[in-house]
Amino acid sequence: MSTRIRLDLSERGEIPSNRDGLGEMRQAILNADASGNLQLLTQLQTEYRQRVRAMREAAQGRSLVPSRAAAAVPPVLRAPEREIAGVLLNFGPQPTAMEDGSMVMLDVTPESVRGWLANTEPADVPLVVHHETEPCGAFASFIRCDDRIEAVAVADDTPAGELMLRGCDDGTLPGFSFAAKIVRSHPTGQVVRDLPLVIADEITIFEAGPSIEPSDPEALITLVRGRQPRWQQAQAAVEAAEQLRVMRPSPSRRAGAGQVWRQQFAR
Repeated sequence: MSTRIRLDLSERGEIPSNRDGLGEMRQAILNADASGNLQLLTQLQTEYRQRVRAMREAAQGRSLVPSRAAAAVPPVLRAPEREIAGVLLNFGPQPTAMEDGSMVMLDVTPESVRGWLANTEPADVPLVVHHETEPCGAFASFIRCDDRIEAVAVADDTPAGELMLRGCDDGTLPGFSFAAKIVRSHPTGQVVRDLPLVIADEITIFEAGPSIEPSDPEALITLVRGRQPRWQQAQAAVEAAEQLRVMRPSPSRRAGAGQVWRQQFAR
């Protein structure tokens, strides 16, 4: 699936860097966002992702389809104090931006990723933040479940890796997002939520990582440094308090001032 690139540099009064030659495009994205031109915004975001992907592949010298036949990848050393884990993707239809900029409801099934899982080492998939950064860690495993794929990743022991862990913990980066090449697909002729439904017969995930705005809100990161993220703990505490408030008996109308009705049981 893909995610919408969101750039907030203008809100912080910063000028987009042009060290990678994409500064003008980032500025154009900001301008399109500010003007509310969604068609132009989608077109520029799609082109930006394609150029970033091409630059990353050229720098890393790897193809879109990692293979076990390629040079052996060193195993990722597990480090619980720097690990994140959660749902990489849920099977089922999700709104997706295609390479031509069009929006569809893309249905990813277990069959869609069977070949990718069989031929991919987790460490081959770059761990990036919001599809905008250089890799700042590595995936250690992908686990296929009945209705989803779960992932475990290890952050680099660097300032960038530490910032990623902090964002996952405080809710700035609540879930995983992935970018994939749709190798084969077919339309169904059906419409779901006003979007044409397309079945993904085969996809290849070429990068993934924590995102500010995951395209699937249910693809949550559920463990950070071996425990539930702090933002989820806080949310659970608020929900528990609200549930207790709702269940608490209301004062009886017959009770006097300062008195609270309590249920009486027969002895």
